Amino acid sequence: ARDGFSADRVRLRQRPDVLIMPHPHYVDWAQALLNHPAMTRDYELVPPVADKSAAIAFRRDSECAQRLRRAVYGG
Repeated sequence: ARDGFSADRVRLRQRPDVLIMPHPHYVDWAQALLNHPAMTRDYELVPPVADKSAAIAFRRDSECAQRLRRAVYGG
């Protein structure tokens, strides 16, 4: 599976509503996701902290984005 990982395929072709960042042992996968231009353009990282290993990201234009924000931040 490691040889076949592609941030382009995960984000640009499939455009998932939610991304769960890979386990910290998969540094190359996490960096590929975090460094991809679509991450900052299309996704909101939660929680927005320096250690992104436990983070999730959701697509800003997703139909469920507002519900995800409320679930994460309250209100």
